[in-house]
Amino acid sequence: MVLQLLTDGTPDGDFAGDGTSEPAFGEGGAAYARDLVLDAGANVVVVGSGESEVGGGRDAAMARLTPEGQLDESFAGDGTLTVGMDTEGFESSDSAAAVSVLADGDLAIAGDHFQAPDGNGLLGRVDGDGSVETLKSLGSGRFYAASDVATVADGTPLAVGHFQPHGAPGGSALAWALDPSGQADSWEFTAESGAALRARARTVAALDDGRAVIGGAIGDAGALWLFDPGSSDGFV
Repeated sequence: MVLQLLTDGTPDGDFAGDGTSEPAFGEGGAAYARDLVLDAGANVVVVGSGESEVGGGRDAAMARLTPEGQLDESFAGDGTLTVGMDTEGFESSDSAAAVSVLADGDLAIAGDHFQAPDGNGLLGRVDGDGSVETLKSLGSGRFYAASDVATVADGTPLAVGHFQPHGAPGGSALAWALDPSGQADSWEFTAESGAALRARARTVAALDDGRAVIGGAIGDAGALWLFDPGSSDGFV
């Protein structure tokens, strides 16, 4: 559900009639919205997950709403898009956790792709008419996911997340940058005090100078990292 409020906190009746819109995600059943953004046309782009065409699985889902709260049928034909990375004969669970608008009006989505026994990060690029340009699985491990995405100063989508290996207590904070050709560069940050401490990147904000600030945790302590995609190791 998308709720639009006036400045006094009451529902905006000009948005979908009563301030709320419930775009259908996937093939039915439980659907979840996890992030939204306004594009250059003041449309609301909301992302999350919905039931997959493959029984029991889930797909990453997107919907674009007009400023009036109606599905924008110029996007993917009916205003909604579901994308998954199912392998024939194997159902998977895919979800978009975050969305960012790119300089050219395209959209970047980041999230996770799980197909037993491994979790994977997911990073994609969708153009303004709802066509998928790139959808990539990022790495593989016991837990592996992208949790946020931002557009850095040069227009590149930068996703952040974490990795935890099978059978090990530690883990690393991760960042991925997706170039226009669809190739993903990656950086890893592990807690210097030992592999037993798990590092996680949860949120990212772009800076005007091309760098980004990444927020997360190392063990039970909060952490901030200054990230420079132009440096050799990324984290500075």
